[in-house]
Amino acid sequence: YGPHRPPSGPFDDPGDVVLTGKERECLVWVSAGKTAWETAVIMDLSPRTIEFHLNKAIRKLNAANKVHAAVIAVRKKLI
Repeated sequence: YGPHRPPSGPFDDPGDVVLTGKERECLVWVSAGKTAWETAVIMDLSPRTIEFHLNKAIRKLNAANKVHAAVIAVRKKLI
């Protein structure tokens, strides 16, 4: 970094993250307060598959957890 440049944060480059349709849909349901089990029922997938997509989104968004990932996705207008 330099002495006058702050470290980069999750909102510095809104165009740098590409989420799949499933990742976006899972994050939408997280933002609506649904659990992985509830989302699995809604999407007709297994809870493990929902967690798989959420974990991918968490990594891509550099988030601490799925709620944090949903907040970042909303702020970046990805969902």
